[in-house]
Amino acid sequence: MAACLAYVFSFGAAARYAGGSIGLSVAGLASAGLVPFLQWRMRVAMRRCVALMEVALRREKPDVVVGSSWGGAVALKCIEQGYWAGPAVLLAPAISARGVWNLAWPSFEPELPAAAAARVLVVQGDRDDTVPFERVVDLCRRKGLRLEVVEGGDHRLVGAMLGPTERLAQLVRDEYQSSAPSPSIS
Repeated sequence: MAACLAYVFSFGAAARYAGGSIGLSVAGLASAGLVPFLQWRMRVAMRRCVALMEVALRREKPDVVVGSSWGGAVALKCIEQGYWAGPAVLLAPAISARGVWNLAWPSFEPELPAAAAARVLVVQGDRDDTVPFERVVDLCRRKGLRLEVVEGGDHRLVGAMLGPTERLAQLVRDEYQSSAPSPSIS
């Protein structure tokens, strides 16, 4: 494998990149009628992260993209917008959120080309406390994404994966080997 590009964004990093802070109480802002503001900030954060990723993809020309949580959502947006056509391994992609955070999370329903969707592997814990498991399973079914469920896995997946580093490395190797060479982007 020549190169592997991994973007692992947390929500906190995305919020800071968008010029905001996660120190604000979502429930407090929601009760103050500021849900549209929160949704706008999340959309801005996503656009900025996708723009940054597009530049990195053009410059680095990776063989595989690995995205965790927010990074998984950014990778899906890059695929949707044609900046990347796979292969990609997405770990608990943040396509929605639980509880009060769901108020701030923008609606996320990526439109993925079938050829690109076939090159995406989603790894999701069935006990994810951040992203609703059922929502990820449903998205994978409807969009033709391959899904590997980690039994007992939470949002970080680490606790439930036996030898998590080795397992992740094997998933990335398998994904790379099962795919044609990385597509170039124009």
